Amino acid sequence: EISHLIMFDFVSPGLLPVWLAEGVAQLKEQRRRAFTPQVIQAAVRTGKLLPFSDFLSMDLKTERDTQRVILFYAQSHSLVEFLLAQYGEDRFQRFCQSLHEGKTVSAAFATAYSSVIPSFAALDQQWRKHVYKNFGGSL
Repeated sequence: EISHLIMFDFVSPGLLPVWLAEGVAQLKEQRRRAFTPQVIQAAVRTGKLLPFSDFLSMDLKTERDTQRVILFYAQSHSLVEFLLAQYGEDRFQRFCQSLHEGKTVSAAFATAYSSVIPSFAALDQQWRKHVYKNFGGSL
């Protein structure tokens, strides 16, 4: 939970996407982190990864489907890990810094990643390719 406090202190809660806050928090939660590969692998094998538009806009306060919530946490963690592993901490920090400066999520993402990921749709494709490669299954 300390990660939430740090992220919300750094980026105003209205600008911080839930997937980013939860993905960063999962990096530090050993117990939950251990479940991410299992959850992602099961979703890949059954073709039940959350559609990216649902994932980006999910409201955990109103979502009633427990399985979707569990998958949301796992996808959040996996996506943040993917961004860090594939594109480094500098770009990730630039993304967070841009949010801190008040940019929208799209503008902040473009500031940090546009030279390597032109859009959220491209991010979705790259991330899915990564998880399907690592967890079996085909796109």
